[in-house]
Amino acid sequence: MSAAVADSVPILMYHQVSDAPRAPFLKYTVTGRAFAAQMKWLAANGYSTIDLPTLLAHRRGGAPTPKRSVVITFDDGFRECASVAAPAMEAHGFSATFFLVAGLMGDSSRWLVAERGIEFPIMSWDDARQLERAGHRCESHSMTHPRLAEL
Repeated sequence: MSAAVADSVPILMYHQVSDAPRAPFLKYTVTGRAFAAQMKWLAANGYSTIDLPTLLAHRRGGAPTPKRSVVITFDDGFRECASVAAPAMEAHGFSATFFLVAGLMGDSSRWLVAERGIEFPIMSWDDARQLERAGHRCESHSMTHPRLAEL
């Protein structure tokens, strides 16, 4: 096995974890049950979560990481990721990074109305603070979720 393969760390990126998936967003949604099963599988197979700064330190300078490391991230800050996914991770001692649309905290995913005809509740600042207290990280995913490739 090459050093690059032996040294790889998977990054699992999620958008929506929901117990009530909506058809226009199925491509980006995992049910709460499926997500919990994925976390159970990771735990049963000896994985530990690390955050992105730890992964970068490892890649830049060889800082040690657990043998079976994985990074878990969530884009967009949908409220259900805080209420459904976070408890499933915490049950196994896992943490994640949540990329939040800072200008829409406590509001909705307005950018999806034109694209898919739907919108979802965005977590509040209190939700984000609770995630951080539980050991997760909250980072920025822009202020309003513009299509960066189009700017």
